[in-house]
Parts: sequence; structure tokens; C-alpha cells
Amino acid sequence: MSAIVLVHGAWSDASAWRRVADLLTAAGHRVTAPHLPAHGADPTAPSAATLDGYVDAVLGAAERLGPRVALVGHSMAGTVISMAAGRRPDLVEHLVYLAAFLLPSGQSLYGIAAARHVDASHLAMLSRPAEVAASITGLLALQPPTTR
Repeated sequence: MSAIVLVHGAWSDASAWRRVADLLTAAGHRVTAPHLPAHGADPTAPSAATLDGYVDAVLGAAERLGPRVALVGHSMAGTVISMAAGRRPDLVEHLVYLAAFLLPSGQSLYGIAAARHVDASHLAMLSRPAEVAASITGLLALQPPTTR
């Protein structure tokens, strides 16, 4: 059976995957759904959360399941799983984008939102407490590394 890492989006935590993880586990798959830094039970301060930290968390979860895993990313986690696979192609067998961002090289989530006239800071304030909004807006502006 498969080893699967389920990665939540920006406005969620690992609990969003609970039912899916239970169904996949019951079908015989090895499954984990980590909390990304500053989400859910993870103790990281929102101001300390980074895209690289997200990738590290996903790769850590994948290494524990390894050797070849499927990464499933929802929403913002599309960027995270893309970067994880780019960093450790030996570990990742499949990428699954579930209503997720697959960004062109050099693009950022903020850039895409801005092109569609969506102010990311407004989205953050509607979905998170005010003290977290600035941190989330900063994460949206981060760009994945340019690929060749």
C-alpha cells in the first residue's frame, strides 16, 4: 500500500484531514497529517512561521513514513509540496494537488492574489485573529525557488 502525507492549507490545521486519514488508514495505507508550523497544536509562534519551515515539517513527516511517499496538498500547501518534492525528489513518488496552488516558477501566492485584485491582508483578517494576519500575509508573499 501507499505512504501518504496529507498537508493542510493556510487557514486550517491537520484536523481537517482526520476523516480522510481514517478512511485511507482503514484501506491499508500508511498516513500522516502533520500540523504545519504555527497551526493547530504546533507551538511555533505565527511570526516565526516560514515557507521553509513548512517544507521541513512535511519532509520530516515524509521521512518517517518513507521511503517513497505521496504528498497531498490543499490550497496553499500546493506550494509546500512542490518545494518539498524539489528538495527531496528521492523521497517523493507522487504529488496530489487538491484545490491547491501549483505556481509557475518565480510566482508567489500574494502575486496571484494581487493580479486578481484580492488583498491578501483582507483575507487574513477575515480568517484569523488580527495578531496573526500580518504573519500570514507575509507567508503569502514568499516565493518558491526558481526552477530551471
